Amino acid sequence: MIFQDTIQAIVTGTLHQQAYLGLIKEDGKWKWIDGSEPGPEEEDIVDWQDGYPNEEEGADCAYIGATMGGWLNSGCEGKKRSICKRRNDVYDMCDIDNNWHPYDSHCYKYYAESRDWYAANEACIRENGHLIMLETESKYHILSEVIECTDYERGIWIGLSDRNTSESYKWVDGSTVSTANWVDGQPPEDDENNAGDHCVESSPIESFKWRTDRCSAENNYICQRAQSNGTCYPGWLDYSSGACYQMFGDSDVIPAMTWSDADKYCGKIAEGGMLAKISDSTKQEALKKIREIVEDSGFDKYRIGLVDKWTDNTMQWSDQTPTDRYNYWGDTDVDNVDDRWDCGYFRTSGNEAKWRIGYCFDKMPFVCEIPVHRDPTDVAPVPEQWECQEGWLVDQVKGNCYYLSDDEDIVKYDQLSSKCSSLDAEPAIIEDEDDQTFVSDIIRTKTYLPLEYDSNCQCFHWYDGKSPSFENWDVNGQEHENDNRVAYLVDGDRIGSWAAGHPSKERPYLCKKSAIKTTSPPSTAAPPTPPNSEECGSGWYHDPMGGSCYLINHDKLTWEEARENCKDVDADLASITGTNDQSYIT
Repeated sequence: MIFQDTIQAIVTGTLHQQAYLGLIKEDGKWKWIDGSEPGPEEEDIVDWQDGYPNEEEGADCAYIGATMGGWLNSGCEGKKRSICKRRNDVYDMCDIDNNWHPYDSHCYKYYAESRDWYAANEACIRENGHLIMLETESKYHILSEVIECTDYERGIWIGLSDRNTSESYKWVDGSTVSTANWVDGQPPEDDENNAGDHCVESSPIESFKWRTDRCSAENNYICQRAQSNGTCYPGWLDYSSGACYQMFGDSDVIPAMTWSDADKYCGKIAEGGMLAKISDSTKQEALKKIREIVEDSGFDKYRIGLVDKWTDNTMQWSDQTPTDRYNYWGDTDVDNVDDRWDCGYFRTSGNEAKWRIGYCFDKMPFVCEIPVHRDPTDVAPVPEQWECQEGWLVDQVKGNCYYLSDDEDIVKYDQLSSKCSSLDAEPAIIEDEDDQTFVSDIIRTKTYLPLEYDSNCQCFHWYDGKSPSFENWDVNGQEHENDNRVAYLVDGDRIGSWAAGHPSKERPYLCKKSAIKTTSPPSTAAPPTPPNSEECGSGWYHDPMGGSCYLINHDKLTWEEARENCKDVDADLASITGTNDQSYIT
């Protein structure tokens, strides 16, 4: 049936575990939540796996299997994922009927109610939001869209104040102002008597520019909140944090990756995609829920978007946003290592999903985020457009060939250049993260790297005299005592990192030369894109045959909790009352 393969992939690949159905045993009979009984087996509406339903006492709730798609039964108190189903009605993600206006990833509502700044923000919090934040010029136009023209004489509270600091103005989430829109002469200077009591209003009669007032003054206000469930593409996780999340690298379909490859992969999925950026407490709560989903994945660590690639030992998000506005570091995180990239991850054990620092060029699963309302695309594989002679390894990203000697073909450092020259190549210099990713993937034991210590500059440079533009030193890797004046690639947990060693030690070697362009056209075919969900609203699957909408709920809930969760989005646990339903879900 239409979308059968896609839904099966979601159930078996995204959920990773079973999902409750709206089928329960009452008075000795299996019934759907509407009271009807499963149909006759000859119509394929009954799809119990072999040996099910079992007759264990209390095993009264049915769920769909994670691998086969058939039905199983168990107790109702166990916590599983679930599948919601509703009629094909477009889901309102901003509650437009109640005057919430959508823009980008948020909803906005104007309140013509005079309140002081604190009361206004509290009112917004009760609506699961806060006072509007105007971090970018692109958001200014929302003011004129939501404010009634009859109220232009009154100022509008926005979520900016100096209430927690007398030194600067900050938004309600603690972030600083990057783009300001002050009226001339604002904010006031040297107002020591009222320091910490300046709140900011937007003035409609002054083209919505900003001016300060006492926080106790009364104004109308605008609330802002993240768009509700259903803003994310099917299979992506929506925790009302303003972003959509998905985990990758924990299956055979998409492998684990180094930090740089994972970040590039996330960026190719959708415009604005990146490794997960946890910039506030709402997103941290989302990360905690993601941790619950992956705790049984068999992987101990998942990457997030923290890295110190731009400034050594200063962790930033992959879009160069600093972590000083919000952080959630673990108590046992490793210190940054000088002269190498350090990258962030969280552990699947524990409950907090606290951030930790680790090596960037080992391979881990990872969490991507994309903006809400942004449909992901399948990432095409790197085209195979380069080739190398037999016995050489091809790097399709940069078009290079590498020769890696085995454990029996070993040399002292001073033989490295001549060995590579005899192969019409050069010792392999690592110029950037792409080179490092490839080299870390191919070496298996300690291997020479053509770096040499120069006592004049007290630094390492490449064998050709050039200074490294990229470095990946191991912990204490640059210690060059005892005549450790050349470098090698480390094996083990931090495979591919650099360390100083003695030049008389015999090790395998690595040579590099340019690859040859293939004559056949490259293959860039990508897997098919999942179905469009415009009919049901973003985040829902549409079944055109059965006329229903389906939502995958990743939260682990009991059967009763799962049903209440479905009702919260005007749906119910999925009932399979016809062959269209069964083929669609499985």
